Amino acid sequence: MSEELEVGARLKFAKGKKSEDVSFGSVILDVSGSEYVTGTFTPSGTSAEAIPMGGVNSIGYILVRNLDATNYADLHNGMSGTLTVRVGPGEIALFKMTTSGTPYITSNTAATAIEYTFIEA
Repeated sequence: MSEELEVGARLKFAKGKKSEDVSFGSVILDVSGSEYVTGTFTPSGTSAEAIPMGGVNSIGYILVRNLDATNYADLHNGMSGTLTVRVGPGEIALFKMTTSGTPYITSNTAATAIEYTFIEA
């Protein structure tokens, strides 16, 4: 089967006399895996904690929303892995994992709830 995943992006900026509105529309992609997981996760504190992967063995795409109004959340590849992305308070991030491993979250000053979807590669 092909064309199982549709991904879109829009970035709109306006400040003072400057503005930009860029939309790449959407692209249709093939994925080799058949699993996904969607959930909400709140780590117990500021130490790195694994985000539950459900039945997903190898993550391809990640969509994350930070549900906290104050604290950012850092996503890492592995417990002590390299910082993959920082998601600010109320922000969203959509990206493709380029390395294998379990994604971990570290909250900056207090437990930071996230909503997430992982699509198997």
